[in-house]
Amino acid sequence: MNTAISITPPETLTFDNLLGYWDLNDSKYLLRKSFGLMLNAAASDREPGHAQMVLDTVHIILEEMNLGLKPVLCCILKNVAEKGILSPDNIAHEFGETVRIFIEGIQKLEQLDTSKYDTNQENFIGLLVTLFDDIRVLLIRLAMRLYDIRHLENYSLDKQCIIVGESRMLYLPIAQRLGLYQIKRELEDLVMRYINFPVYQQIERKLYETKANRDQYTADFISPIAQRLAENGLDCEIKSRVKSIPSIYRKMTTQKVDFEKVYDIFAIRIILNKTNENETADCWKIYSIATDIYSPNPNRLRDWISFPKQNGYESLHTTVKGQEGRWVEIQIRSRRMDDFAEKGYAAHWKYKSDGKEIIEADLFTGLREILAHPAGVSLEKLITREKMALYTDDIFVFTPEGDLKKLRLGYTVSDLAKEIINETGLTCTGAIVNGKMVPLKHTLANGDTVKLLTLKNRKPHKDQLEILKRTWNLTRLKKALKIEAVRETISGIHAVFSPKESHFPESISNIKAGKEDFVIIDPTVKSLHYQFARCCDPTPGNSIFAFVSITQGIKIHRTSCANTHQLIKKYPYRVLEARWKENEKSH
Repeated sequence: MNTAISITPPETLTFDNLLGYWDLNDSKYLLRKSFGLMLNAAASDREPGHAQMVLDTVHIILEEMNLGLKPVLCCILKNVAEKGILSPDNIAHEFGETVRIFIEGIQKLEQLDTSKYDTNQENFIGLLVTLFDDIRVLLIRLAMRLYDIRHLENYSLDKQCIIVGESRMLYLPIAQRLGLYQIKRELEDLVMRYINFPVYQQIERKLYETKANRDQYTADFISPIAQRLAENGLDCEIKSRVKSIPSIYRKMTTQKVDFEKVYDIFAIRIILNKTNENETADCWKIYSIATDIYSPNPNRLRDWISFPKQNGYESLHTTVKGQEGRWVEIQIRSRRMDDFAEKGYAAHWKYKSDGKEIIEADLFTGLREILAHPAGVSLEKLITREKMALYTDDIFVFTPEGDLKKLRLGYTVSDLAKEIINETGLTCTGAIVNGKMVPLKHTLANGDTVKLLTLKNRKPHKDQLEILKRTWNLTRLKKALKIEAVRETISGIHAVFSPKESHFPESISNIKAGKEDFVIIDPTVKSLHYQFARCCDPTPGNSIFAFVSITQGIKIHRTSCANTHQLIKKYPYRVLEARWKENEKSH
């Protein structure tokens, strides 16, 4: 029986220990070769601590993520590639194409501008998810970021802020959605330690002060359960785990109570060591034994074995009344379920690959879907959908200011221009994408940085109809083209419209009330009565024209009115020139 309260710090990995992970000589040869190149690169720049940093990160990749040899080689060779010691082609030739792809992917992630992740969190996560075909690139980067935040003291203050910010806003939610709860808890704990140290320290001190009483209570609570499980031939490990400090703080905040009033500071976990086809039934046997000893709260039963969470989490949770009338949460699961609970989808490599490195397309599809859609997705649907059906629709591009815009695959510069601002879309002449000038028809790619180029007096052109991909953008352009056509038609008959004038200083309400004559209709005729058309509600500054209606006299319309085209086409003889009076004063 194990009653450990805290997570044991990760062991220090040596190169000899690393070689022990593989039996095949080919794998050991690649490790020795890559590690030798890495040591030479570090020695040339006098980086004595680099080798241990790499080994510590590799330990995360192997022990906490189960990612295998190729991600390890990526981690070792990344610095070698950055120094130009081996070209990408040489890396692919000597260590495999997958390793080259991993290294280039990590480099691309490190170059992303994440300065605005706080206002673009979901778009950034979406970009990280869709940027690479192999989701392991993102997991390797997560391992590297976990190492960084474990060793914050090695970085400058500015770098610390970046590491903590990215961990909190990007990598922590990614770890949570993937079910990497052990990593999620540690990230959350280290982030709080950095940004809210006084509160963190206060709760940490309270936990230390109450530890002896808590240990005694949990030992007394566990003892009768352990005895009954042994009597029934159930081989189990029983743990007592204290809730994380951030979790305790959330409860104190949401429940508006002091530390002493948070009743579920710890939870009991019962892990069935034997994993077989009867594990579900055995978990329910354990539940029956535990609830026979302690009275359960029926409203607190959570059956995530029959209905796993979308990230694969399986466990039985119940809350029972223990000694002294205290409520205690019990979590019941098999060893396999516990591995999934701690390592999430990373455990798939352990249980499905049988020690061999394989790429599970269905697994990657599930990972991507969970990351992109954190709620309301059925696990069964995740694992059976085709990857191409899920991840060929969305791309994300950066503006020069660091904002992220979500577009559809195949969208052009012209589409982006109209997504940002309609006027920009009409006046856009091209763009600078990743530092290179491109035309409106240029198709954007995931992760591009795009600066739109505009020309103030540029008008929409029908050639853009062949460039735009989004239906809504096409509709808006067609409407704009119709407006231009109407202006040309009016000019060809007997009306010339002035450019857009500035607003009158007088209030618009006076204009609407007809207290003054603000519109001149046909300069040769004075005091014509008119009304403003309700369909387009013209105001000073709009280009306008007058239309003679049969029953309601003269109506003033905007030239951009939705009815303009029909009025001009059917009744050209009823159209009169009109302009705002201020324009007359200016001549």
